[in-house]
This record gives sequence, structure tokens and C-alpha cells, in this order.
Amino acid sequence: MKLWTSSFAVAGRLPDAVSISRGKPGWFDGRSFDLLAPSWEWIKNYQRGVWDWNEYSVAYNGLLQELDAENVVAALGENAVMCCFCKPQERCHRFLIADFIERETGLIVLELGTEAGQMSFRFV
Repeated sequence: MKLWTSSFAVAGRLPDAVSISRGKPGWFDGRSFDLLAPSWEWIKNYQRGVWDWNEYSVAYNGLLQELDAENVVAALGENAVMCCFCKPQERCHRFLIADFIERETGLIVLELGTEAGQMSFRFV
């Protein structure tokens, strides 16, 4: 089983792209997994500096702990690419999801393009 993370800009047009974002580009016609999308309130708190990365990640990890990682993996499906708007070098909830899945299932989720031994951009 393989799962990936990426941005809409890089992978949003792939057939296995899955939105894990509260909003989506107008052109995106792939599947959405809304349970993994952070709330608008959390997004605004982080973007406006009300929360720092630690506060945001604590809140988001709390949401993830309410989910069953095996069910999340099954629902995403083989070769799913979890996409949001963030650039690979930005702190992002998709990296928290990757760590959650790895921690709970042992499945390593890489950022698309880092599988060839390139540095992965994970900020946790």
C-alpha cells in the first residue's frame, strides 16, 4: 500500500488526487476527504498568528486521534495523493496526517517527489 502527500499545484490533476483541504481550486474534480480538512477557524487562527505551529499541530493532532488510522488508509485507497494548497516547504497539516498514519499503522507516507531519497519536508 502506498500513500502520498502533495499540493494541488503539483498533483491536483492526478487521477488519485484527494483533497484534504477545506477549500479546493475551481478546476479540481477529484475526491474529497473532508474529515481530514482543518476547520476554517483553525486555518484563520494559524494564518493570522493567533496560533503558532505548535498550537495548531496540537489541535489538529487531537482531531486525528479521534479517527481510526486504518479506516483512514482504507478510505483513501491505494496510491492516493492527499492534496492541499501548501507548498512542500511550508508547515502543513498534510505532514501531520502522514506522521499520524505512520505512527498508527507503520505505513510511511512520503511527499510526492521525495521517494527517490530526496529530502522530505516534514515539520512536526
